[in-house]
Amino acid sequence: MAEIFITSDTHFAHFNCATLWRGFKSIEEHDSTIVENWNAIVAKKDVVWHLGDVLMRGDGFDILPQLNGIKHLVLGNHEKENVHRYFPYFHKIVSTKVLKDMFVLSHAPLHEFNLVYKWKRPNVHGHLHKTAEHFKDLGNNYINMNTELHGYEPVHIDMVASLLHVKQCD
Repeated sequence: MAEIFITSDTHFAHFNCATLWRGFKSIEEHDSTIVENWNAIVAKKDVVWHLGDVLMRGDGFDILPQLNGIKHLVLGNHEKENVHRYFPYFHKIVSTKVLKDMFVLSHAPLHEFNLVYKWKRPNVHGHLHKTAEHFKDLGNNYINMNTELHGYEPVHIDMVASLLHVKQCD
């Protein structure tokens, strides 16, 4: 049976993200680290939900076929232009997604009003980087899946559910 993983904000081919914000020596080191980590845990038939900001400005599409799994994309702010270029690499492309009736996937955190009155479940998101001034824990109904916060690898859905449960029990 296929496993399900979640990740966000890989920012392949993004010089500033790789070297200045994440401390890698080069784009190549950054990108190869993420590819190696991804493929070490994701099998070819597993499903990976990527919560946006896959690439930077259209560079890095050559990396996507190297990644194991059946990939689905929740659109991020870096995918807003040329969305059609992602079609060959992602099985599904959406703006938000309720996953397994457990939580709602989005790129940026959803407004709490929508979580309470519309979605009625926690928000699994990306977009916020650990180096950003606005990065903070948004509360018990949110978990940030930015790859830099999770060892530069996708996270299994069971672990995501566990992390949310721990936050909600605090």
